[in-house]
Amino acid sequence: MTPRRIGLAALAAGLCLAASPAADAAPAEVADAQARLRQLLELDRRAAEVGDRLLAAGADLCASPGHLLTGAILHRPADYGPRLRPAFAGAPDTPSVAVIVTGSPAA
Repeated sequence: MTPRRIGLAALAAGLCLAASPAADAAPAEVADAQARLRQLLELDRRAAEVGDRLLAAGADLCASPGHLLTGAILHRPADYGPRLRPAFAGAPDTPSVAVIVTGSPAA
């Protein structure tokens, strides 16, 4: 599996909590929220890949690096506004992996 496919597989795994509609949301609302959440998480993944490269490249310039480059981004339903919460389909408000950065230790 290529690094890109691994990253996309992790993205899909992070969305598996959204497999069934929430009790208080219409199926169309859930599907729309899931599509918007996928787009947002893809942007998060891309930004994290750039950030990880910048932090790794500049590590020798820092006297005491404060960032641990795990390559995993965590999230929970409460991190999102009301337009995206239906995507979580009533999942508990506990942290889960949202994105895995391609080529990172978490991949």
